[in-house]
Amino acid sequence: MKTTHKDIELLQENMDRLQAEKAAETTRANAVTNECLILRKQHEEDDKRLQEQSSEIINLKKEAVARDKKIADLTSLVKELLAKLADAQNRATMNRSKRFARTSEQANLLNRRDRKSREQDKDDFDGNPPVCNNGATEVKDTKSEDKSSIKSRNKYKNTEPDPCACQDIVYHTLDEYFHLPDGARVMMRDGRPDISKFYYIETQPAKSICHVYECVRYMTADNETFASSLPEEVRKMTPVVGCPLTAEGLATIIMYRFGLHLPQYRVKPALRQMGLNLGTSVLDRYYRMAEDELMLKLEKLLHREVLQSQYLMIDETCVLVGVTNPQTKVKTYLKRYVWAFFNKEKNLVEYVYEEGSRSREVLRKFFKVSENLNLAVTADGYSAYNLFGSDEYPGVLRCGCWTHARRNFVDSLGSSHDAAMAMIEEIDAYFMAEHLASFLDEKERLAWRIKVGKTILERIKSLAESYKADTSLMADTILAKAVNYMLNQWQTYENIMKSGLPEVSNNLCEQRMKPLKLSMKNSQNIGSEEAAKGHCLIHSLLESCRRLGVSIYDYLVALFRRLPDTPKDQRKQLLPHILGPLLPKQELIPIFSRSYP
Repeated sequence: MKTTHKDIELLQENMDRLQAEKAAETTRANAVTNECLILRKQHEEDDKRLQEQSSEIINLKKEAVARDKKIADLTSLVKELLAKLADAQNRATMNRSKRFARTSEQANLLNRRDRKSREQDKDDFDGNPPVCNNGATEVKDTKSEDKSSIKSRNKYKNTEPDPCACQDIVYHTLDEYFHLPDGARVMMRDGRPDISKFYYIETQPAKSICHVYECVRYMTADNETFASSLPEEVRKMTPVVGCPLTAEGLATIIMYRFGLHLPQYRVKPALRQMGLNLGTSVLDRYYRMAEDELMLKLEKLLHREVLQSQYLMIDETCVLVGVTNPQTKVKTYLKRYVWAFFNKEKNLVEYVYEEGSRSREVLRKFFKVSENLNLAVTADGYSAYNLFGSDEYPGVLRCGCWTHARRNFVDSLGSSHDAAMAMIEEIDAYFMAEHLASFLDEKERLAWRIKVGKTILERIKSLAESYKADTSLMADTILAKAVNYMLNQWQTYENIMKSGLPEVSNNLCEQRMKPLKLSMKNSQNIGSEEAAKGHCLIHSLLESCRRLGVSIYDYLVALFRRLPDTPKDQRKQLLPHILGPLLPKQELIPIFSRSYP
């Protein structure tokens, strides 16, 4: 069959049509493919998002389980403590004096003696204190020991020394000093060499050596510059200008005097045993040199660090200070006051002596007037603290101390036992509730206080108001004092419901007064007001070290070694809460220049 031109055109048209259809189908296929790719990508993203959400859900479930377990544990603990509290309440009549009274309080109840307490001294007086009257109160120890009940035991049992008792431990292995003789063999026990240990403790007493360098002043070759032959490394051995003691020597005398609370007449023989025979006036001069150096370089830095906190605890105590009349030049020992400002967050303590004043001007100088001052403060009921929360310091939240309130009711146990005991039990329940929340953070602790503590506070206030309305109970002056003190300070007690930072007791700050009181007990007085300021700074550094668990001696040595070469803008690094944790533990640093015979 012959193919005509028309057939060819027809075929060409069919081919073109087929080509067009193929192109259209290809386009549609590509579009479908792209759509599939997009859908696949969306599916992968959705799948990934679903996995992330599933992981988050699993984590949330784990947190919920942990929280439920924590709540269950706390609930169980609360039930257990409440049961113990109920049992203690049932036995309170039999053992109240042993449970509630401290040693001094027991002596007060047993001896029935009137004593002037520290709280009686904290009246509405807001000026300078009167002259201190020295007196002593004998406290009889009521504790006794039944020696017949002590089981006899071998006092020489388990006397093997503890290597950890020494700061420096040297271990000597057999390979160091022993070679088995020819033909000998090692005794065995249970398949192992029978090796025991022999201990001896070597005590190396320190010996003070005075190094004397001949120095000459000379002129250099340029005939213009004067120089000294004394090496610079020798000059740096004495960190305080004018004082010949090394950093170790300064640390030693300060540790003896302030760290161990030894009076001067006990420090001198202790130094004499180390070969250092210093007179009283010379030793006092070295103390003053060290104090002046530290006050010049660290006092303001410490003050700024203590102030950088959202919560402070404050207290004050009396000391006996030698005050010289500027006109007559006569020294008189008068009662003066030292304040303690405790930064619980940084474990920093600052003692302040402002001319021995107890007035609120001390607080004004410490905080200064600041519109941005925003913090919480725990203090007792002394009227000077009324400054906080006033128009002058509206941003300061003042919180009262429940230990003071409880102590007043403990004093009234002898005269109004039942009423005092009922209040003490409520206060103890409040302390227990606060103890349960002590491990919580600020927000959780505040929520706990609002949920649990608020109810207890309402019960305490209601009970105090009922006592106030009972004329027969108010006839007891001791109980009346306790009730009136609590109600007058009630606003400060309720302020704790506004923050989770404050403590319900000011005991932590009052305990910081013990070093001062112990030094005063041993030394009787502070010689001058300038010395009182220096003593406050030294005690601030040492007590901060105690709170931080830092060796006082190691810190003082490191401080005096670094103080001369530390730039002014870096001296903050020398404060206890920064330098102390960087010191090596149990570091042996020699006292003075040591020589071992």
